[in-house]
Amino acid sequence: MKTTVEANEIVKAYISASCTVQTKSGGWGAVLIRTGKRIERYGSMAHTTSNQMALISAIKTLEIIKKNNSNKKIHITTINKYVIEGITQHIKNWKLKEWKTSNKKPVLNKDLWIQLDELNQSMDINWIRGDKGQGELARSEALASDARAIKKH
Repeated sequence: MKTTVEANEIVKAYISASCTVQTKSGGWGAVLIRTGKRIERYGSMAHTTSNQMALISAIKTLEIIKKNNSNKKIHITTINKYVIEGITQHIKNWKLKEWKTSNKKPVLNKDLWIQLDELNQSMDINWIRGDKGQGELARSEALASDARAIKKH
């Protein structure tokens, strides 16, 4: 029985999102690393919020990983507390309470949470809270910020 995970069996993803309140332009960025291979991905969106972009960053990244490495263990590192706490702590209660918060209000961005939850359940993911400015995480932040400038309508 295999008890350890070899380094080449892990996909490491560093994800970030960016959004401006004034223009509501958003961007997401991801740096993915596996077996010495490193790729960068990014995208943008108009008429969005910071929380939506944070969720989209996670969803798009997991879709990329699932397409190419669905059987690998995944480490997702982000500074976004909203995504980490939502997917690891709150989502179970939201589903039990028919997508209502503890204040009995509808969960915001329910459609995105459902997408993220489906991906999360279908893969072996470890969610990690990173520090701002951390190597590859800083690069994903730059990608998200640059992507935000590319406005899609």
